[in-house]
Amino acid sequence: MSFELDGLHFDIPKGFGVDEGMMSFSLRTGPDDGKRPNIVYHRKRNPEKQDLQTLVTMIEAQLQLQLPGFTLTAKEEVEFKDGCKGMLMHYRFVAGEQGEIQQMQSIRIDGDIVTMVTLTATADGLDETQQKDFKTSLLSLTK
Repeated sequence: MSFELDGLHFDIPKGFGVDEGMMSFSLRTGPDDGKRPNIVYHRKRNPEKQDLQTLVTMIEAQLQLQLPGFTLTAKEEVEFKDGCKGMLMHYRFVAGEQGEIQQMQSIRIDGDIVTMVTLTATADGLDETQQKDFKTSLLSLTK
């Protein structure tokens, strides 16, 4: 099996498969001031085979413990482009000198695999149109 990412190729030895993967993407326009929106894609095994509600409850509890000023502003059941059911959370928190940050996180489960895609931007960094566009992107995952 061969893997390609951003022009870099890697030949994976026979018998190996993906256990976990993470990629990060950042907006390439505008000033490089550390405040550009970014997206993190994280896919991993779900060995406990937790259902979506249990997993989302655990993620929300972890965020409340880890992020100062965590406020959940929206949580909705969603359907991804391929029909898979999932959850979309929108929340804010304080990140030191950067001030208030907003994140939108989509979560889906495919068998024993969990996929989370998280958009991060400054609290005032996205207008309604951009939020809608990013939500469409977050829900574009297909299997």
